[in-house]
Amino acid sequence: MPAPRPGERGPGRARQQLAPRRTARAAAAVLALAAACRPSPPAARVPTQQEAGPELVVVNYAPQRLRALPGGTADSSYLLLGSERPLLPAVFRPLGVTARKAPPDFSARAGELAWVGGHVVAAPPPEPRPAPSQQATLLVYDRDSKVATPTPLALPVPCTQARPLLLHSDGQKLHVLVRCAAQDTAIVLHLAASGELLASRVIPGAGAAELLLHSGELDYLLAGRKVLRAGPAGPPLNAELPAGAGGPDTRELVLAGPLLVVADGGAGQLFGLDAERLQLRFSERLYSADPVVRLRAALAGPDRLILVVAERAAGAATPTQLVATALPLTGRGAPPPTRILLGSGPPESNHELVPVASSDGGGALLVRTHAGNTGPLVALTHLHL
Repeated sequence: MPAPRPGERGPGRARQQLAPRRTARAAAAVLALAAACRPSPPAARVPTQQEAGPELVVVNYAPQRLRALPGGTADSSYLLLGSERPLLPAVFRPLGVTARKAPPDFSARAGELAWVGGHVVAAPPPEPRPAPSQQATLLVYDRDSKVATPTPLALPVPCTQARPLLLHSDGQKLHVLVRCAAQDTAIVLHLAASGELLASRVIPGAGAAELLLHSGELDYLLAGRKVLRAGPAGPPLNAELPAGAGGPDTRELVLAGPLLVVADGGAGQLFGLDAERLQLRFSERLYSADPVVRLRAALAGPDRLILVVAERAAGAATPTQLVATALPLTGRGAPPPTRILLGSGPPESNHELVPVASSDGGGALLVRTHAGNTGPLVALTHLHL
């Protein structure tokens, strides 16, 4: 693995679509009844050499925080970023860059860390007793990831921030989601790598947003069962899913051409919505055997989604099982997919999954922490399911 390097489409006005409560409740009841009648998912098997390439050890310790982020470089490599070992001066450590490339215009899953313009930016924890304010704060680290400079961000409206910022980036631009609990409003700020504010957007009814997905001129948000879409023209659209459960670590938003895909590990469902009007096109099972404690998804082709979930049976100390599946996005009730067992790990293990450009072999890269023969480690595997 090489050493780390330093470093639109806008639809027209669309009418609001909101499913009636009665219809949503009826759909949820149908889904629950159908789930109860379906057989258990097939047992997971070990992968073939074609399905999972050789495991590459990245580093011999297990960071508390691990991300695979677009580096914003000309060759489109991913930067593997981890938190540094305790008692060392740096807070974050670049673990390396991948040989496999990211697809064009790919942005990493929104979280509390991002890599923009060659340095780490992070969301500070919220104030213990938040009060309305027209300012948010972003932590911008120096290029050695040792010193963080609090950077104020002006907000267009007052906001009571009870949850940390969510950061979404392609390595060159930063999109910041500010969640205003008391006002039940979300604010999305679009920033250049230099920190210059390019645009801001206020989205009513999104104070409980868990995930942000930015694409072109559009922002998609997931808040419980509610899906929102905000663009440059017209009021935001919102729709309600038939089911929704779990939290942000067990859910994923993926844009697949005309489809917005919601993978919900808590509900055990995959939903496909029309990305422009948010109308539900299909729902499918996720085929998980045990409760999902962590879910990541990556688009492996125009109509194929790879999911890697950490499943754990009852018991806080039970090891997690890491299982991969590839689901078609056709919504035609395909037979149960093959479940691929990728290993097990302690309950605190984490993993990231990112797509590989079709010109570089396709599939997805799995980055995860687990216990090796000589101790904890971070490993990289190329999946081609």
